[in-house]
Amino acid sequence: MKSTEYVLSIDLGTSSCKLSVVDASGSVAATASAGYDTYSEKPGWAEQNPEDWLVAVSEASGRMLSFCDIDPHAIAAIVPTSAAHIGVLADNVGKSLRRAIIWSDQRSAREVEELNRLKGNLIFTQTNNQVSTTWTLPHFLWIKRHHPEIWGRIRHVSFSKDFLVYHLTGNWTSDFSTAVSSMLCNAGTGTWSEELAAMASLDISLLPEILPAGEISGTLNKNGARLLGLPSGIPVLCGALDSAMETYGAGARKPGDYVIRIGTAGGIHVIKQTPNPVGGLLTYPYLIDDLWYSQAGTNSAGSSITWAVETEGFPRTPEGYVAFDNLADQAPPGCEGLIFHPYLSGERTPYWNSDLRGTFSGVSFRHGKAHFARAVLEGVACSLYDALLALGDGDKLPATIGVVGGGGSDKVLMQILSTLMDRKLLAMKDIDSSYGAALYGLHTLGRGKKSGVFDGTTYVPEAENGENYEKTFTAYSKYAKQLLLLYAGGDDGLHPHDI
Repeated sequence: MKSTEYVLSIDLGTSSCKLSVVDASGSVAATASAGYDTYSEKPGWAEQNPEDWLVAVSEASGRMLSFCDIDPHAIAAIVPTSAAHIGVLADNVGKSLRRAIIWSDQRSAREVEELNRLKGNLIFTQTNNQVSTTWTLPHFLWIKRHHPEIWGRIRHVSFSKDFLVYHLTGNWTSDFSTAVSSMLCNAGTGTWSEELAAMASLDISLLPEILPAGEISGTLNKNGARLLGLPSGIPVLCGALDSAMETYGAGARKPGDYVIRIGTAGGIHVIKQTPNPVGGLLTYPYLIDDLWYSQAGTNSAGSSITWAVETEGFPRTPEGYVAFDNLADQAPPGCEGLIFHPYLSGERTPYWNSDLRGTFSGVSFRHGKAHFARAVLEGVACSLYDALLALGDGDKLPATIGVVGGGGSDKVLMQILSTLMDRKLLAMKDIDSSYGAALYGLHTLGRGKKSGVFDGTTYVPEAENGENYEKTFTAYSKYAKQLLLLYAGGDDGLHPHDI
């Protein structure tokens, strides 16, 4: 790889794709994004059209190439990444047979209950993970139950990143982390599990070949070249999950390294020497040195803030988010007892209840718009702290923790979170899964520094507000326990889909 060459990353995120071109120094030369729709025909449903991903990637690539001065022939490799748990059922020519159910979808609660009751121990033993509505296996079971006519037409089972790779190269491949995220892979052997696939009446011959994340899946064929507007023949790496790439991009390289991730959802990641299968946590293989990482993930972090920004009447622009922050900053820390639970689409760690719903608690006449705005930010911070506690490593936390994702640009949220966690936080500028994927590609090709180009803002705990946030989190936790009882199911419980 010459010093004038670049790596192109393609990140299929939850609501949009982002392409980044990064040079050997780790500097970003160009980026472009394009969005796609998420369809929610019923409450709790979330699915996307896989062909929309291809349209968005093509649009973003065309836009990027039109305004940057990079010679397309200088792109040495393409590295894909994507969100986890998004399965695609395709026919013999690679066309999707239906929309893909994405990770935030809640419809498969019945299938989850059945899997846990009948096969829960086997699944946990083979995958290092506990069944929930997040995973692809119960998604496929729901589809089979409600759309059985599709099953006989399936010729390929893949996942969002891997569906893209097929349309770029003509090859069906996947990586270990993505395979684990499907709940169809034996995490101990790194191979597809016939027992797990049989639970969804799938033959493992339909599943893609599992390759190392840094191995070449194929080269850009004519269709892929036309899609991206690039010359054919460029190597396309297998890639990996966005959570792994973002963690890598933040510089996490050894056991005990932590990263806080605030995007649509939230997550706390910690690198482990070996798998740490604990119910309530997500356990994935990492990108390097046979390491693993544990993830305590929440459902609605940045998405809760976006909801609040729009509900308060601000535009969904950088200026709108700043205006929302300014409003929130007018209310005192602790919001005078107003508590928000960001369970707008159920919650993952530590509750794993798809029926939970968001609430404002402790509302009184003293509370105004500023209180409600700040309460949302404090609620998101509390949910992340709740997730951090679930990791059980509080006494081993480093003095400074890196924060990646769009939520790191929210100054009020970052200050709340730093004080609540009692740790310095480095909100890393422009570090996301797209950047991490490009950085990983550079290193795989033998170029680039061991870490990226880090720039950001450091937040230090405010001692004067520590007690306020301790009280807020105590109240948050007590309310959460009551909400769990309320949404526990049964004749006396609330069922949000019936309201």
